[in-house]
Amino acid sequence: FARAVSLSALPVIAEEVIMPRLETFRAAHPTISLHLSLAQADRPKTPVPDIEILFRQMSRTLPDEAFFLPGDATPVCAPALLAAAGGDPAEAIRRGPLLLDEDTRMWNDWLPKLGETYAPQDDIQTIHLEGSFLLQKAAEHGVGIAICRRVTTRRALDQGRLVELSDIIIDQDWSYTLRVASGREIEPEVRLVTDWLVAIAKEV
Repeated sequence: FARAVSLSALPVIAEEVIMPRLETFRAAHPTISLHLSLAQADRPKTPVPDIEILFRQMSRTLPDEAFFLPGDATPVCAPALLAAAGGDPAEAIRRGPLLLDEDTRMWNDWLPKLGETYAPQDDIQTIHLEGSFLLQKAAEHGVGIAICRRVTTRRALDQGRLVELSDIIIDQDWSYTLRVASGREIEPEVRLVTDWLVAIAKEV
């Protein structure tokens, strides 16, 4: 048997990018065992996985990391939430609730690009969630409106679980990165999985 290749990915990437393609990988490479685990931002994993998918501001990408997927983002919500606002994206955002990923940075960056038309009501409810995965899932469940990474919302948009509320995007200077543990990049099984991930990035 070929040894297992350990792959660590942020939850939203594991759910939306890796998991839907695992069966195709398994069918193409039946002798390769893949050990998929969840990464948490700013929390190094021990032991170090063969391959890690992380999220960084591009200016802070480490020398041993390569660009994997873009991190740009825009507001999304469940179709029912938009319908309740009469189909008006600005009204939906004014009403909220607004979903936040630990802080208000993304909304503070996005709202000024739209001007007063989209300004939320003074008493708007906000709900804080930890991480992009919970943020996106809360939006899919109709809990509120979230600014989510466009690369991770594509399946939900195609399946009608989410709708985009604007074509104005932020965070073009952020990306998901790919890092292979030092010395393991020459191992055939690791190279095979890395090549598969690179191919995924081209099709997403």
